[in-house]
Amino acid sequence: LTLSEPVTDFVATTSPETINVQCSLSEDAQRKRVWAVCKSGGIPAHPYDGVRVLMAGGAAVAATISGLINDTEYGVRVFVEGAYGYQTALEGATAMATPRAGQPASALPVGAIAKIVEGGTPTDYLVVHQGLPSDMYDTSCNGTWLLRKDAYEVRQWHGSKDNRYASSDIHSYLNGAFLARFESSIQSAIKQVKIPYGAGRSTATVYSGTYGLSAKLFLLAGYEVGFAKSDNKRIVDDGTLLNYFSSGTGSGANKRRLAHLNGTAIDWWLRSPQDNISDYVWLVYADGSYGTGVYVTLTYGVRPACIIPSNMLFSLEPNPDGSYSPIL
Repeated sequence: LTLSEPVTDFVATTSPETINVQCSLSEDAQRKRVWAVCKSGGIPAHPYDGVRVLMAGGAAVAATISGLINDTEYGVRVFVEGAYGYQTALEGATAMATPRAGQPASALPVGAIAKIVEGGTPTDYLVVHQGLPSDMYDTSCNGTWLLRKDAYEVRQWHGSKDNRYASSDIHSYLNGAFLARFESSIQSAIKQVKIPYGAGRSTATVYSGTYGLSAKLFLLAGYEVGFAKSDNKRIVDDGTLLNYFSSGTGSGANKRRLAHLNGTAIDWWLRSPQDNISDYVWLVYADGSYGTGVYVTLTYGVRPACIIPSNMLFSLEPNPDGSYSPIL
């Protein structure tokens, strides 16, 4: 029996020794039993051609197929069981998936190094937070936060005297030319998120939650790296302290903010505008201390940050330098 398009939005994801299957069902299919079937080497030809698991749910159903062999490619197919037989159409109901041994990004401790290939070169990215920093962030920001360990280059924040981050050159650059430096698999893995940001142009207005700025790559905010309201009231409140920067005081805290370029400590940009001057933005000094507002047309270090899914897999064993590589 062939039903008309009973399955949509079919997705198969993997974790060690496991394939996770989910899909949406047409109204008619919701009244029937739905099976996920998988076998190694190809797409199952019929409902008993491999390991089968009953999917649970209503308009959306899901199932976990476990006990599989890592690094083995499996074909997965969804079958809708009706009163007189099974759905047999292949369209929209099949996938190939390969479980791999690894640990989720959420298992990496804050301060660990993720080794991400950037521009063809393995590059160190610090794990600076796990989860959602606070309720001022959109839920898209829930994941593993990464920050480039050192600056990539120096460049202007904006080419004209304007400290609106949403329309800045640095925002466009990070989500265009810089994003293109990553392999396509990494580009896809990095989450599209909505980050809190200051409106700029001499105001303290901040857009947060679902009104945040859509981005894959972004600069960190002043409060995310350890600014406090008592330090200077002229920086907008466009973020919440991240776990990596919550440890230590004085010189110890400064050390966590250090960044280098070609072996030399460097000042680096934040995304936080100053709230009383329309072309000033904040930065971190080369010694890791708080920086004052500076002109956006000057050139300082660029340290991109991003958020990856908490279930993205990384190697179980560290590399010789102690870093962890993603399994893609």
